[in-house]
Amino acid sequence: MSCCRAFSAPEALTCQVCLDSFQNPTQVFICGHIFCESCIRGATNCPTCRGHVEYTKPGPYSVAQGVLVLPVMCGSCGWQGTRQQSLAHRCGTKDTQSVYSSYPHLSDEELRRRAMNPSRGSIFDQPGTFQGIALSSEVDQTRK
Repeated sequence: MSCCRAFSAPEALTCQVCLDSFQNPTQVFICGHIFCESCIRGATNCPTCRGHVEYTKPGPYSVAQGVLVLPVMCGSCGWQGTRQQSLAHRCGTKDTQSVYSSYPHLSDEELRRRAMNPSRGSIFDQPGTFQGIALSSEVDQTRK
């Protein structure tokens, strides 16, 4: 899944699993519902109608083309462009992803707010830690 999400996508171009614009639109053959390829991969039942998924096929060409021109924004660095341009977008998401996994109790909005406004306190500003990792002397003292 991409770190770029659509600002607002028409319902016809929105995956009902991830609630983002389609990425590699894939259609369930028996019922015709469309989802992101990664959202439907491995599913045995359609998430919308619960019909049995025997196999899927690429979504309609018009849907695939419509999605590519939707405006998106990178949740990691704030970059903005179209879904087509986002396919080539690269940013320093490694640090952001490690922050998300290290601080699951903070919402996406709170992480973003703290990153944009350091006066609210950094997620790394915790006594006895460096970049969110406990210092060994602190760990040793807690073991005693």
